[in-house]
Amino acid sequence: MQWIKNSFKTISINSLNSKKQKQFGYLFSAFLILFSSISIYKNGLIFNTKQNIALVLLVFFITSTLFFSKGLYPLLFIWFSIGELLGKVSSFTILAFIYFAIFTPITFVLNILNKKIKYRAKWVDRSDTINYENLS
Repeated sequence: MQWIKNSFKTISINSLNSKKQKQFGYLFSAFLILFSSISIYKNGLIFNTKQNIALVLLVFFITSTLFFSKGLYPLLFIWFSIGELLGKVSSFTILAFIYFAIFTPITFVLNILNKKIKYRAKWVDRSDTINYENLS
């Protein structure tokens, strides 16, 4: 399980980087501005629960990004951990898909053409015997 320790170490180092913390804050602020704008455009400025939560989070992320970027460390750590997990799962899924997309059609074509691949061990039959007394 060394890869878990290495991933944890890399995530911790990346999460402590203040530039990445500010980028994370700006990203979520932009997302919340977009979400709030769409909600206000569709429903009007009615201050329902979704709009209130979005605006409170927007204020939190903007102030955290501008003044307390170190406070975003736990959220950034969780964000990077989710990204690392998704990276592991998606790479496995993509490789499995490529494997089955390549070898399944080849197998079907060979079965249709009655081409059977047989692997036979190539044993060498030796009829001569070794005289162990005269090896020198």
